Amino acid sequence: MLKKIKLNNNWNFSLSKNYNPNKVPIDKRLKSSKKFPATVPGTIHTDLLNNKIIDDPFYSDNELRIYWIPECDWLYQTKFDFTGNNKNNVDLVFEGLDTSSEIYLNNIRLGGTDNMFVKYRYNVKNILKAKANELKVIFQSPTRYAADEEKKYGKLPVALNSTRVYIRKAQYSFGWDWGPTFPTSGIWRNVYLEEWSDAKI
Repeated sequence: MLKKIKLNNNWNFSLSKNYNPNKVPIDKRLKSSKKFPATVPGTIHTDLLNNKIIDDPFYSDNELRIYWIPECDWLYQTKFDFTGNNKNNVDLVFEGLDTSSEIYLNNIRLGGTDNMFVKYRYNVKNILKAKANELKVIFQSPTRYAADEEKKYGKLPVALNSTRVYIRKAQYSFGWDWGPTFPTSGIWRNVYLEEWSDAKI
């Protein structure tokens, strides 16, 4: 028996406290740690746009005005009830997280991520509650993460932004000859609980 319970609904996002206020001209609503509705699957750029915090990034030179977004850490969170059978095995599955993040369920750290192209799975059978489970994903600034890795391992002879090669993320998001510079963060694929009994393939 294999059962999937989707967790794509009821997410919100807010600005994490980890940012440099002198370098980042952030909207006052974000600085107050206000929570905004988020769409999953999605990205921080589309969530900011949907909540009218930024203007259309593809219009005119608006790309230059949103450089601060990837410089910030972002918190995504949701609450959900679990109506399954807790005698079975239960995995929490993220099909795609972009990119460097920490995951917490009911204030217990499940693990960290550093690759947007792989699936992450955590056994949560002993952490789940029947009511009001709280799931949090804290995304680290992709530009800061990549820059820190380059400092550790050295600059490589690559075109365009050299730090980008140190993060397992779609490289075009750092800008290309055909596209703008939008290093995104977010839950870009489905999230669900997978309940199973004794064995699975």
